[in-house]
Amino acid sequence: MSGLTVEDVAALTNQRPEKMSRADVAALTEQQIMWLSPEEMAALLDRLPGVLSPEQEAALTIQQIAEIQRRQANQR
Repeated sequence: MSGLTVEDVAALTNQRPEKMSRADVAALTEQQIMWLSPEEMAALLDRLPGVLSPEQEAALTIQQIAEIQRRQANQR
């Protein structure tokens, strides 16, 4: 997946987020992670919890973190 551009990743997640495997998500670069919308990133983590590396987690935007936390609070 490393050969994909950020636009390719966004298109894949927008059109078929269910097709992304743990390996696909784990291969995302920091730039690709930052390009995903907060909703896209939260949906991926809902489906594949614990998949991000510490480096990838550090790339999350404030908006993505807020959406992830909001979803987690709603699940309680």
